[in-house]
Amino acid sequence: MDDIDPEPFELRQKRVAAELEKAQSRASSEEFLSLLFGIPIFIPIFQSWQWLRYGEWHPLTSAVVLDAILVQRPYVSWVGIQKIIDSAWDIPLIVFAYITCILIWLLIVVADEFLSRIMALLKRVI
Repeated sequence: MDDIDPEPFELRQKRVAAELEKAQSRASSEEFLSLLFGIPIFIPIFQSWQWLRYGEWHPLTSAVVLDAILVQRPYVSWVGIQKIIDSAWDIPLIVFAYITCILIWLLIVVADEFLSRIMALLKRVI
């Protein structure tokens, strides 16, 4: 028993702990992303409920959300640019929500990849 080197067991234990931590991190990010992409589903449900209740379809645009968070519509002197801004401002809310979700997802993926590369570089240096 005294001849067995305990170091391989300790290394294996550290590796298993690191893999477990990585798996937990991946699971929590997957839960967050499923919640993130699930939120826009409620927009047509809300609109349908409003239509069934009041008999009128109220289109929801991105302007509703942007106005709610106090983002003002930009105005420029060039008419063509203003038309592009107005069109983008008035896209349906569900499209705006999915575009926002995709951008947040891309940000998370890029940040995760960036941080993993930084950690790999730091491990090589240390």
